[in-house]
Amino acid sequence: MAVRVPWIISLLVLALWLLSPVGYAQSGSTTGTITGRVCDASGAVIGGTEIVCLQMGTGMQRTVQSREDGTYEFLNLPPGDYELRARAAGFEDKRQTVRLSLGTTALVVITLATAGTTDVIEVVADARSAAESATNIRQNEIPTLPINRRDFLQFAITAARTVPDNLPDQGATATSGISFNAQSPRLNNLTIDGLDNNDATSGSIRSTFSQEAVREFQVVSDGYSAEFGRALGGIINIITKSGDNEFRGSLFGFFRNAALSARESLTPGKPPFEQYQYGLTAGGPLWRNRAFFFVTGERLNIKQNTVVTISDTVRAAALRNGFRFETGSIPFSTGGSTALVRGDWQITPEDNLTVRYNYGGQVNTAFEPFGGLTASTFTGEQRLTDHNLAVNNTFVSQQSFVVESRFLYSTRLQDIGAADPGPRIAINAPEGQVIFGKSLVLPQFRDTQTYQFFTSVGLVRGRHQMKFGGDVLRVDSRQRQPASEGGQANFSTVSLAALGGPPGSPSMSALQAFDPTLRTPQQRAVLALIGAGLPNRFPGFPALPLDVLPITNDYRQGFLDPQPTRIPQTAWSLFALDDVSLHPAVKLNLGVRYDLIRARSTPENNGLVSPRLALVWQPFQKLTVRSGYGLFTASNLTFPIFTVVPVTRRTLVLPFPFSILPFTQPNRQLPPSGDFPFGIQPVPQFGLEFQFARRLPASYTQQASLSLESQVGQTLFSVVYNYVRGNRILSLRTINPVVRPGVDPLDSVINGRLDPRRGTVNEYAAAYDSYYHGVTFGVERRAGRFTGRASYTLSKAIDNYVDFRTSLQEFAEPLDVRAERALSIQDARHRLVMSGVWKLDYSKHLLLRDYTLSYIFTAVSGRPWNLLAGVDLNRNGDANDRPAGLGRNVGVTPAFYNLDVRLARRFINRDRFKLEGIVEAFNLFNRTNVREFGRTFPPVNPPLNTEFNLPPRRGGRFIVTPDRYRRAFPPRQIQVGFRMTF
Repeated sequence: MAVRVPWIISLLVLALWLLSPVGYAQSGSTTGTITGRVCDASGAVIGGTEIVCLQMGTGMQRTVQSREDGTYEFLNLPPGDYELRARAAGFEDKRQTVRLSLGTTALVVITLATAGTTDVIEVVADARSAAESATNIRQNEIPTLPINRRDFLQFAITAARTVPDNLPDQGATATSGISFNAQSPRLNNLTIDGLDNNDATSGSIRSTFSQEAVREFQVVSDGYSAEFGRALGGIINIITKSGDNEFRGSLFGFFRNAALSARESLTPGKPPFEQYQYGLTAGGPLWRNRAFFFVTGERLNIKQNTVVTISDTVRAAALRNGFRFETGSIPFSTGGSTALVRGDWQITPEDNLTVRYNYGGQVNTAFEPFGGLTASTFTGEQRLTDHNLAVNNTFVSQQSFVVESRFLYSTRLQDIGAADPGPRIAINAPEGQVIFGKSLVLPQFRDTQTYQFFTSVGLVRGRHQMKFGGDVLRVDSRQRQPASEGGQANFSTVSLAALGGPPGSPSMSALQAFDPTLRTPQQRAVLALIGAGLPNRFPGFPALPLDVLPITNDYRQGFLDPQPTRIPQTAWSLFALDDVSLHPAVKLNLGVRYDLIRARSTPENNGLVSPRLALVWQPFQKLTVRSGYGLFTASNLTFPIFTVVPVTRRTLVLPFPFSILPFTQPNRQLPPSGDFPFGIQPVPQFGLEFQFARRLPASYTQQASLSLESQVGQTLFSVVYNYVRGNRILSLRTINPVVRPGVDPLDSVINGRLDPRRGTVNEYAAAYDSYYHGVTFGVERRAGRFTGRASYTLSKAIDNYVDFRTSLQEFAEPLDVRAERALSIQDARHRLVMSGVWKLDYSKHLLLRDYTLSYIFTAVSGRPWNLLAGVDLNRNGDANDRPAGLGRNVGVTPAFYNLDVRLARRFINRDRFKLEGIVEAFNLFNRTNVREFGRTFPPVNPPLNTEFNLPPRRGGRFIVTPDRYRRAFPPRQIQVGFRMTF
C-alpha cells in the first residue's frame, strides 16, 4: 500500500487540474483579499450593489455584486493599490482606495450615502485574518532600508523571532543563514511567487536575484496555514515585481572600498577592499491594460582580503614538514550576475497568466571560509549557474470560485574545486586550533533539476472560504560529495606512556607532536624506543623512526569513485482548509495537510498528517486576539542520502600506530586505492560507516501561539507568546563507540567497541528534539512620514543536537542522548530589532527637502557555545569531550549589536525623471562583533587530564575572553551610490 500512496496523491493533484475551468494559478501565498459589506448610513445592508475593483497600476478590474446580506469579496488579488467603486440605485457612488499587502485581508465596509451628498474617497488599510505571526516588508521599504550587499534575504532580520544562524560558516554545505524560533536554519521554506526556491541538499537558498525585482517580502515565523509546508522553522515568501501601464526604468550603482571602511579590530592593518554593485530595471505595458513586462539585471564584484593570523611559530613548523601556506592579508574575489524577466497577461478579466525566468551565476574563490587560524589552503573555488522558469495562472469566477496552479523548472550546476591536495591538518596550538590543508568536503560537484507542479481550488459558500489542493515536487540530483578525501589528522597533547613508553615518560604538546624538530632529547629517545618495539607489539608492522615523524592518535581518509551518484527524490502533498466566519468578530481557520517524501535507498515512512487550527477574535474594534495550534513537518534534505548511499564510499579511521603510516608517504596520505604501505592489511574495525536508522519517521514540530493586537491610530501594538516543540528531528551521532577502553589504545579500537566486529558507525536518525518558549512585544507604524517596526523577544530554547554534519558532532557520550540536553546553540535569550523609514521633507528650502533616512538596529544577547577539551578524556574513540565533565553549551558569547543606516536625497525630483544620491553605513559604530573564537581548553596536567585552564564565569556561564577572539564580523563600511529613475 505504501508504494501506491504517491501515485494516488499524484492522480489527485492531476484531477484537480483537469477539473479546473482553466489552467495555472497561484495560491494565497502570492495574493491578498478584499472583503466586506455594503450598508447605508443607518447600518442597514444593501444587496445588489455593483462593486468594481480596479488595480490602479495596471487598469485590470473585476466586478461583483453584493449579496442579499450586503457582503462581497475579491479573492486572489496581487499586492498593490486598488480603488473600489460602488454603485446602487438611490445612492451616491462611492470610491475607496485600498493598499493591499501580501497574505492579508482588507476588510472594507462601504457606506453609501443617499443621493445628493458629496462623493468622498476614503483610504483603507489591510489586516491579517489568520493567526500566523507574519511580517510584511512592503514596497516602500524594500528600496529604502539599508540592506548589506542588497541581499533581499536580509529583510528577514527585521522580523521578530528570527536570528542569524549560530553555526560556524558551512561553505559548501551552507544553511539558509536564518533560524526561526531556534529551529534548524536548514529547515525553513523560501518561496518565490509561491514556488520552491530551496537547495534540497543542505537547506540553503537555491537562487537569488536583484532586490529591485522584489515587490513584497513576507516572513511567517509560525502558525502558517495548511497551504504551506515543508518547514519546521519559518516561511519566507517573496513576490516579484510586474510591469504596469507606465513605462518605467532605473539605473543604479553602489561602491565601497577600504578608504571608506574602518579597520577590523582583530587585524593589524587595513587590508585592500573594493566592492562594486550596479544594475538596471525596465518595465511597462506590452498591451495597455492587458499585458506587461518587467526586467532587471544586476552585477556584484568584490575584491577583498582576509587576514590569516596563524603564528610564525606554527607556520615555520608547517613549512619544515612540507605544508605551505601564507599568513597576513590574503586576497580573494567574488563575482556574480543575476537577471530576471517577467511577463503578465490578463487573458480575460477573470484569467491572468504570469511567466517568469531568472538566472544567477557566481564565481567565489573563497567559498569554504578561511581567515584567523584557518589558512587559505582550506578554501575552494565555487562556480555556480542557476536557471529558473516559472509559470502561474489564476482564474477567478464571478461566483467566487478560484482555480490556481503553478509550474516550476529549475536547473542548478555547482562545481567547487579544492585549493590544496591535502591532507587537512588541525593542531591545538597555544593560540588555538590551527587548520591548514584540504577541506574535508572538497572537491564537490552538484547537478540538480527541480520540477514542481501545484494546483488548488477555492470557493466561497456562505460563511466558508474553502480551499483544497496539492503539489508534487521532484528533485533529480547528481552529486559527488566526498568526506576527508585528502586525509585529515588532528594533533593534540600526546601521552608517550599511553603510546607504549615506559612509566613516567613525558608528554608532548600538540605542536611537538606535529613537528619532530621541536621535541626534547628525552621525547625523541622515548619515541625511538616505541618505534623500535612496534614489530614486537604488532606482528607484521615495520619499525618506524617515530622520533622524526609526526605523531597523531587519529588519521582519517575517505575514498570515493570520481563519478557522481544520481538520487531522485519526490515529495507529494495534499491540503484542505476552511476559513469560517462564526460571527462578524470571530473567524475560525481549519486546515489539514498530508506530506509524503520518497527517495532512493532511504527508509520509507507513511508521511505525516498535520492538522492546524486557529482562531481570530475581535472583541473590540481596536483589539484582536489570535491563537493557533498545529503540526508542521520538514522536508527531507539529500545531504545525508549522498553520504550514505554511494557504494564506492570507503573511509578509514586509523588509531596509533597505523595513524603514522600516511606520514611515511610522499604526499602524507594513502594512495587513492586505500592500500596500506609495507603490505599491511587493515582490519574492519578501522572503517567508518554511514547508515540510516531502520525507521526514519517524518520530523515535525508542534506549534502553539497566543497574541493580542491593538490598533491605535496608525500604530499597531502586539504581544505574542510562542511555543515550539521539535519532535523526531534528523541528526547524526556515533552508535558504535569504544565502551570497554583498555590500556592499549589500539586494542580498545579493535576489541572495545559496542559491536567489536565493526568500526566507527555514524547513524542518521530522527531521534532528537527541541523546546522553545518565547514572548514578543511589538510595535509597528504603517503610515505617515515615519513608518517602522520594533520588536523585543524574550525566549529560551533547549535541544539535544547540533546539525547533521560530521564535523559539527560534539557528543561527549553519543550513547546517552539525554545527557546532551542543554541550551540550544540557536538560543537567543534577548533580542531587540528596530527598523524604520523617515521622510525628512519638512522644509520648502531647496537644500533641506527630499531626504529619506532609514535604519536597521539589531541587539542580541550572548549565544551559547560549547567548551571542548581537544582530547579523548573518556577514551571512547573521539575527541569531543568537554573539560572537567562540563555540560553542553555552558559558555556564552559576547552580545551582538549592529546599526545600519541609510541617508538618501533626491537632487532631481520630476515626474518623469528622478536622481537620488545615497550614503549607507553598515555597522555604523564600528562595534567588534565576534564571529569566531577559540573553544578548546586542553588539560594542563597530562596524562592525568584532570585540570583545565578554563575562562572566567559570568552569571554561571563561561565567557569568551578577548585573547580568544579569532575573527569578527565586518567593521564599519561606508557605501555611496546613486539611483536614476525614469
